[in-house]
Amino acid sequence: MSVCCIKQIHKFLDICLSGNIIVGADIQQDLKSLEYTFHNVEDLQDTFRDRDGPFNLRMLVQLLLKNRSGFQTGHHSAIDDARMTLALYKKKNELIELGTFDDKIQYLTSKRTEYKLSKPKIFAEKCSCK
Repeated sequence: MSVCCIKQIHKFLDICLSGNIIVGADIQQDLKSLEYTFHNVEDLQDTFRDRDGPFNLRMLVQLLLKNRSGFQTGHHSAIDDARMTLALYKKKNELIELGTFDDKIQYLTSKRTEYKLSKPKIFAEKCSCK
């Protein structure tokens, strides 16, 4: 088994990401942990926000994407998060193209206080680990 250093990881990322965009939710923290700087980033935490801050991923998915009410209701899946993040990125572009993005932000703002996100079952129960 070989171990690669951070410089090798950066070189690999440079090759993979050249000419591409990184789409994520709070992606800057991930890049910071890798000590990696990349400028072509679309962070949904910067895009989907109002005066009170960013909307969380679960709320965005449940209110903007059809048939996704079960998202983040059980065990965490980074793959599901990535898929929904990409779907939200596409939805954002669609809303901008239609000229309705600002209206949708107002809609989300109106739902922030009345929209009660139930805790996922995994967190609702007491932890049995020691």
